[in-house]
Amino acid sequence: MIGSQEHGHAEVVTAIADALKGSIGADGGNAVTVILSPEMSNESLYAAKVFAAKVLKSSRVMAGSVKPAGVDDTVLRKADLHPNRKGCELMTLWRDDIRDELRKGGRVALLIQNDPADHDPQIASDLDRFGTVICLATNLTDTTAKASIVHPVTPHSECEGTFTNFQGRVQRFRRAMPARGEARTVTELLSLIAGRLGTEFGWASHGQIWKEMGSTYPEFAGITPSVLGDDGMLIRSLRSETGAKVEGD
Repeated sequence: MIGSQEHGHAEVVTAIADALKGSIGADGGNAVTVILSPEMSNESLYAAKVFAAKVLKSSRVMAGSVKPAGVDDTVLRKADLHPNRKGCELMTLWRDDIRDELRKGGRVALLIQNDPADHDPQIASDLDRFGTVICLATNLTDTTAKASIVHPVTPHSECEGTFTNFQGRVQRFRRAMPARGEARTVTELLSLIAGRLGTEFGWASHGQIWKEMGSTYPEFAGITPSVLGDDGMLIRSLRSETGAKVEGD
């Protein structure tokens, strides 16, 4: 979607690239604000952080949420309703309050699977502080209504990946159905946008992403999708505490 008009996948990817092109590395790396979500997989978070740094030359990349806390019953439910806040923290992306960053405004806001205006109506006004708002989203929301350009990305049921739960256990999820319509995975879509910008970017598989993640963030060292199994795997520091080992420890 470009403005209020429906457009095909290729046209929207080109429009996103054109909107980003003039802001790459501008304003000391502050021209593009990239807002990620604790709903994103580890792979998508990592890909988006690398995309922001290497393709956009942006230092304003973070993850956060304004969703109200849930109920913590100390048995099954946690007050934090997000599946991957721990992954955000391990990749040094987490911000306790993204509102301050949005109030600063800027040339471009790129929001990936994050719908802050749905939970705080004031943020709809904050998004007006940006010249262009781009949303990569799983569905249309109050946040996408403020966007200049929207491209669909696959929800968890239509892709594969991992989360790091609150206990520090990396757990795998698998695709339940094919991607619908024009939706693409976050990593695939970012690779296509980078290509339009003339930059080679992406990975051939989740295994390649994990190899790079493990070398960048030691807590993920030794973890690959193939070793996770059904029970998942603790991050490296917690494996050391329990005596568990995987290849590479």
